[in-house]
Amino acid sequence: MKGLSMKPDPQFLKFPAYLLNDLEGFLFIYPRKFPKVVSEYERAAKKFGTDPIGFRKLGDLHRNELFVGFAAIKKDLDAGNDDDLSFLIEIDQRFHRLNCFRFWIINYLFPDGPLHEFFIERIRYFSRRLTEEDEDLDVEDYENKISRIQRNLLQGVYADLYLQNALNGVKIMDLLRLTKRDWLIITINDLLRDGSKANRKIFKLLDPLIEEAYRKRSRFGKELAECLHIMMEQAKLRGSRLPIYNVLIHSIEFEKENKMLQIRHDGMTDEIEGLFKLARERFSKREVNELSISYHMAQNFARYKDVMGDIDDVLLPIWFGLLSKVEALLKQDKEIPNSAVGVGGMFYKYGWYLPDELKIKVFSPDPRPFSLENL
Repeated sequence: MKGLSMKPDPQFLKFPAYLLNDLEGFLFIYPRKFPKVVSEYERAAKKFGTDPIGFRKLGDLHRNELFVGFAAIKKDLDAGNDDDLSFLIEIDQRFHRLNCFRFWIINYLFPDGPLHEFFIERIRYFSRRLTEEDEDLDVEDYENKISRIQRNLLQGVYADLYLQNALNGVKIMDLLRLTKRDWLIITINDLLRDGSKANRKIFKLLDPLIEEAYRKRSRFGKELAECLHIMMEQAKLRGSRLPIYNVLIHSIEFEKENKMLQIRHDGMTDEIEGLFKLARERFSKREVNELSISYHMAQNFARYKDVMGDIDDVLLPIWFGLLSKVEALLKQDKEIPNSAVGVGGMFYKYGWYLPDELKIKVFSPDPRPFSLENL
């Protein structure tokens, strides 16, 4: 993709005026609370908005700093006094600063904003162009073919976490059979049929495999670790091997289904390659470049919607617990109506009941540019 270029109308590179799925209204909060996010997004959109490789580097940077920043805030939270309302407000605002600059930009402003709409429009346009010369089709078949091409290009070959685990599951089963562990597969399937109470026995059977994956001393251990690397990362974040157990059990229990998913995914890869081959025959080099950028950026947006969500399992329980503690402290001398609340609750629920000095802290703009050092 090196050397590809594309110049969308500048309006598509502006800070979004509307976001799909912005359930807590952060579009109306964050630009006012953290005004630097506007210029940071627009710089990123101008520099990486049509650069698939550059966007991947940006996304990886944001994801890495998201986890580093979370660990730093959590360390301070664990060492602090959770009966101190002022301290809890400080931690909440730090979480929001991190969320705004290192989650919201990649997970919402790009994939739910105007650039995504622009790339979808270009994919729709090229899907119709790829069908123009099929004169033997009637109107219904013609429109169906356009819809199928568009759907395939938008879906693409990116494997979300579920599909990645399924595809890795096929590799895991091949590894087990290649190393003559059929007995293990049979034993675990028998235990699975006996019901969920057998989980502890299954975990005990799987532990030696997991240990080999962690040690990586044998070829089997290295290849198994490669298949499990996503779940090993999640296990580290959660402090539990449960994600690893679940993938290994799923690999054994749903071996046939995973193979079918692999066949479907391989077929999609062939279909996408066929569409680009046809595009190279029918389009100019510039048009092929535009289709390629639109396709790869749509894939990037899907990818980071997925991988940025890895933080949810560790961040959300802590953040919601913090807000629950804030509510409990406020209810000691105030009546607060019961209502649903998300992580933005400080801005639209609890902030109204804070002492004046804490209200000022919550609702005053924070004009600093983001860095981990000033988080």
